[in-house]
Parts: sequence; C-alpha cells; structure tokens
Amino acid sequence: MTITQYLTAVLCYSIFQANYKKHHGKKPIKICIPVNLKKYFKSKTINNFFSYITLELGEKQIDSFDHLLRFVKEDFEKRLTEEEILKTMSANVKLGNHPFIRMIPLALKKVFVKLSYIEIRKYTTTTFSNIGRVGIIAEYQKYIENFLFLIAPESVEKIKCSACSYENTIVFTITSILADKKIEHYFCQFLKEQGIDVKIEDNGV
Repeated sequence: MTITQYLTAVLCYSIFQANYKKHHGKKPIKICIPVNLKKYFKSKTINNFFSYITLELGEKQIDSFDHLLRFVKEDFEKRLTEEEILKTMSANVKLGNHPFIRMIPLALKKVFVKLSYIEIRKYTTTTFSNIGRVGIIAEYQKYIENFLFLIAPESVEKIKCSACSYENTIVFTITSILADKKIEHYFCQFLKEQGIDVKIEDNGV
C-alpha cells in the first residue's frame, strides 16, 4: 500500500460521503491520477514525462472503506504495469501519426487538444497528483517548514487535489470553487479518526 493509494482512497470516500451517498451513487466517482513514467521507462529527459490513469468507482466499491482501499490498491497495481502503460502510449502515438491528423495545421491541433481536454474533464470528478518527497540541500533545511503545490480548479472540474512531502510532513492541498466545504471536512475528519495528526490551514475564502 502506497501513500498515493491510501490518500486516493480517503479522497474517494470523502467525496462519496459528501455528495454521492445521498444520491445512491447514481454516477461513478472518477479520479484522474497523473503517473510519472520515468519510474517505468529509462529516460534522460528533464521535462515532464507522464501519463495518467483514471480510477472509476461505483457504490459497490465504496460500501466500506476497507473494501474501497483494497479496490484502489488492486486497480493501481493492474493499471501501473509496463504492459498497460505501453498500450496507452501506443494508442496516443498511433493517433498522432494518423495521416489525417498530420495534415492539420499546428494552430488547429492546439485548439482541438484544448477542446478535447475540456470534454474529457466533464466526465472526471477530480484530479489528484502526488509529486512525492521534496529534497533540499542540507544547509537550507533549517529555514523550511514544508512545501505545497496547487492545481487550479476549473469550471468543468471544480475541485483539484495535490500532495507532496518534506521531512516527516505530508501536505495535502484541496483547491475548490465549490460553494461548500463538505469534502474537505470529511477528508480531515476521517484522517483524525484514524489517529493521524492533522493540521488544517485555509485561505479564509
């Protein structure tokens, strides 16, 4: 069980408790998880080299947190194999090399990509990205308490989540344009109930 898997499960459970439970899970919860491909393929690039997986959970997978946690762990393990990742990459490369696509001017391609992104995001509940441990040169460590990074919410995906860790602290950030704070409340409350020390900060908005 990884930290990303555990936090993903807690996030799913919180979304279900806040919004989906009263509607009996009529719509699945879909969480987009960026994946660092450098962990799976040898690459010398210093630029972003990533893909993503989308976890889809219905009411059957969220009947209890333990069941949900097992499902998330198994789904991660099933999707994050070299074979599965290569399937996704091959499909993307095949599409990009299609003769019709190659004929389209770059300016139009950018428009189509942006529109496709917006359309895809209509069907995802949120995005959660964990960049993992942040390392700092020893001489500067005494000046730093923690790190955080933010993903801006959008009209089609109104809540975004991110995490990073420094020393023994994990900062989980939720950025939202939703009117209520139910998801944040359930998320923090659940962690507290598990005996995890939680410190809450917000911008007051």
